[in-house]
Amino acid sequence: MKITCLAGSIRASSFNNVAVKSFAFIAEEAGHECDIIDLSDYPLPLFNQDEEEESIIAIAQKLADRLNNSDAVFISSPEYNGSVSPLLKNTLDWMSRTPNKPYQNKIFAIGAASPGALGGIRGLAHLRDILTSVGAIVIPKMLTIGGIQNLMDEQGLAVQERQKNQVESMLDSIEKLL
Repeated sequence: MKITCLAGSIRASSFNNVAVKSFAFIAEEAGHECDIIDLSDYPLPLFNQDEEEESIIAIAQKLADRLNNSDAVFISSPEYNGSVSPLLKNTLDWMSRTPNKPYQNKIFAIGAASPGALGGIRGLAHLRDILTSVGAIVIPKMLTIGGIQNLMDEQGLAVQERQKNQVESMLDSIEKLL
């Protein structure tokens, strides 16, 4: 199975980038292929329908094509005031404007990482709502990594038993839907 993975943050030391890399590491160990996207490679202005130009749609389409070329998508989003990051929301909005819709009946898995005990879980309800409103299938199981700063190994991954169990359970859920 091919899974496209992305974090809703472009911060150099983003805990959600750690979550994406950790998810991909566990998935690849289980025999799956992961395509990790760095959203800084897809610079999109703040969404404004009055400024929908071909050049901007082309950037969003390149990103959407990577999602379309996978069996499933994993998104790890930082929690910003109980919701998703502005970067992620803006990216999702731009991709929804592309001719080749990346969401329709695509299987999504979601997660979050945070130094706090809840692991960013409050923002995931919003992410689930956004994705289902554009036709995505979002599996119920989530990856949440609270206290991530204390869980990273020497490779900068958070792959303890709890994370392995969460990711393996998510992969099983995705496979059942394919």
